[in-house]
Amino acid sequence: MSKIKVDGMHCPNCQKRVLKVISALPGAQGVVVDLEKGEASWEAIDVPVEEVIAAVKALGFEAKTACCCGCGK
Repeated sequence: MSKIKVDGMHCPNCQKRVLKVISALPGAQGVVVDLEKGEASWEAIDVPVEEVIAAVKALGFEAKTACCCGCGK
């Protein structure tokens, strides 16, 4: 499972937009977008994290890799 932090999501509509854009990437499966935590995760089947970040940024949100240890950074 890969994960990124997404800043700027303020409502369920934002959450749906991020979910839709990541789900549309070829190979992305099991996409989950957590509005409260400001995170998006997916099964990484040949989906580079950089590609996901670029797609989310194209929507107008800030996105960056999430720390894998669960510290929230």
